[in-house]
Amino acid sequence: MHILSWSVHIACRYKIKKGSCKKRDRIKVISDAHGLNVRLSTSGSITFFYRYRWNGNAAQLTIGDYPTISLSHARERRQYFRSWLTEGLDPRRQMVLEKKKKTEALTVKEHTTTGRSFSTVRNLGQGH
Repeated sequence: MHILSWSVHIACRYKIKKGSCKKRDRIKVISDAHGLNVRLSTSGSITFFYRYRWNGNAAQLTIGDYPTISLSHARERRQYFRSWLTEGLDPRRQMVLEKKKKTEALTVKEHTTTGRSFSTVRNLGQGH
């Protein structure tokens, strides 16, 4: 690991642990590297998000909450997002497509295991 990224890693990990479950007067944002950020909310929750530019406009994508998502996992997700940008794909759009694929895969699995029709399973998945 590069010396600079190692020091950022240590600093970010320390700040996250230090800020865990600590209520504060205002929201604080800690930047890691290459667009990965951490939001420390007033309630004490910690959320990872990715900032980037798409078609010249600022954009951001929520990765998940700590400790459900670890710092190393958030960094892995950031790398996926960066690779999509390199390929000319919008990470927000790709996340929507990934979620849709997972839902469709679950729908097919439930259809085959329960014998329910696709429309019934799809409607159950949509909360209808």
